[in-house]
Amino acid sequence: MRPYFTRCLLLVLCFSLCHCAKEKDFLSQTPYPLLNISSATTDNAGISVTAEITSPGGTAVTEFGIAYKLRDFSKEEIRVKAPSASDTKFSYQIKDHLEKNTVYEFRAYALVGDKTVYSDLVQAKSLITSAPVITDFSPKEGPSGTEVTITGTSFPVDKSKVRVYIGGMQLNVVSSTPTKIIVRVYTWGIYGSFPLRVVINGVEGKSDQHFRIWGPEITRLSRSHGLPGDTLTLFGKDLEGNNLQISLNHQPFKILSSSDTKVKLEVPTHTYDYFDRPFPLILSTDKGTATSPVNFTVSTNLKEETYLRLNYNAEYRPGFEVNGKGYFYDYYNITSYHPASKTWKTESNAPWRNSPIWERVGDKAYVIGGYLHSTRYSEVWELDLSLNTWKKLDNLPFSVHNAASFVLDGKIYFGGGINSRNDNYTLWQYDPATQQVVAQNQLPGYVTAGNTFILKGKAHLLIGQDIFSFNQTSNSWEKEITHSISKPFAITIGDSKLFLLSKTDNQFIHQYEADTKVWKKVAYFPHQYGNNQYLRFTGFSTANKFYIGSYLAGSYGDSQFYSYTP
Repeated sequence: MRPYFTRCLLLVLCFSLCHCAKEKDFLSQTPYPLLNISSATTDNAGISVTAEITSPGGTAVTEFGIAYKLRDFSKEEIRVKAPSASDTKFSYQIKDHLEKNTVYEFRAYALVGDKTVYSDLVQAKSLITSAPVITDFSPKEGPSGTEVTITGTSFPVDKSKVRVYIGGMQLNVVSSTPTKIIVRVYTWGIYGSFPLRVVINGVEGKSDQHFRIWGPEITRLSRSHGLPGDTLTLFGKDLEGNNLQISLNHQPFKILSSSDTKVKLEVPTHTYDYFDRPFPLILSTDKGTATSPVNFTVSTNLKEETYLRLNYNAEYRPGFEVNGKGYFYDYYNITSYHPASKTWKTESNAPWRNSPIWERVGDKAYVIGGYLHSTRYSEVWELDLSLNTWKKLDNLPFSVHNAASFVLDGKIYFGGGINSRNDNYTLWQYDPATQQVVAQNQLPGYVTAGNTFILKGKAHLLIGQDIFSFNQTSNSWEKEITHSISKPFAITIGDSKLFLLSKTDNQFIHQYEADTKVWKKVAYFPHQYGNNQYLRFTGFSTANKFYIGSYLAGSYGDSQFYSYTP
């Protein structure tokens, strides 16, 4: 019995030893590698994953990398190959084909012959949405209703998560995969060439090429902005047709000439609220509607500063510059405008007057005359601009208000307007140093406040459509410049640049070219008052620009204050 038991025990022992040897050699004898993938790490740059071949197997690996897809949703996986099939460890930060707050499954994979071997999977939620990339689309043109296939990367599998646009129109998404989106183009009467845009969670990808919707098409504009009255040319295809109309934000353009490939227009006067704002041009005919590929802006060439914050009950509010700031006589205050901060400030109380003379001589400012209700004043007040203190000087021998005035060689000259001498054609010289007023010569015509300026060291008067210059040496006037601007307001920059603005419905700002003696339109003032007899302007200039605002005398309310830089 014992020998038989011993023989059986030996047989079991031999079988066990042989079986252990086979288990030991198994990993090297199997044709497939063993793979492992580390846990995925997410951050605001993507998802970082590491794949590893822990045992090579018996057959050569032809490709190795990381595969990932949406969890429990898509059967289509995306693969990222390691640089070399001989690599046994591969780390990669995945940035493409990700949607924010979406969970993905990651596995290491290897190709062995015709077989694909996978590791166990790990999961991670993306913190980012990858920017979609459009590599191509087909067809490149067609009528409304055309189905277009867009190819690219980082598209979503769920078509409800993608928005596709052509121009400003959202298209119907038929289907979506990570590399292909199919859309149908419905245009609702819009025609032309536009890029395609794919938007996912607010992240956008844009095609380099354009899709052309058959019909009238605007391909380019001769300019992107212009003043009212300027000419503009549209270029394109199939532009001409019955009932041709072109508009910008519902404002029609005057059509000067047209053909199938070109339409010449005149820029209209825009509505007040839409100046200096870009809008697409809309062309419509019986063949359809086209939208310009770029926006057009009806420009003023002015810069909005802030609102004009002055007392609107005043008939005339003159201003001048002190250390880069504008100082205005504002009925009963001295109010300043600070360009750097775009703010208004009350600098001082002032003698309560309407339409006095307000001029600066050095570091002093002077209020002369004026009226209040039925009282006419001959008083002279001096403001020390550095100390902000007032001093009353000797009265003039007569009252005066609404007079035109200017400063030359430290003396204040004035004339016109209304005075108690009933002499509205004499030019007077007031010397602040001696507080004396002396009659000069006769003015070449009747003038009122706001119709004077200094240009190239000489005083000038605006009388009708003529501009007269003052010769101090001969104490005389001579006609120097003519213009065709009705009821002009003048403002200068430095000593050489002159600008005129009409107080009627012609709202252009014209600059005088002294060399050629020609007036040139340089800007458009967009006041909303039209041809109003109470329209007034006020402003001041610095070394390189001027500031200007409009108001209605005797009215209250805010209007825009602008600056212009040549």
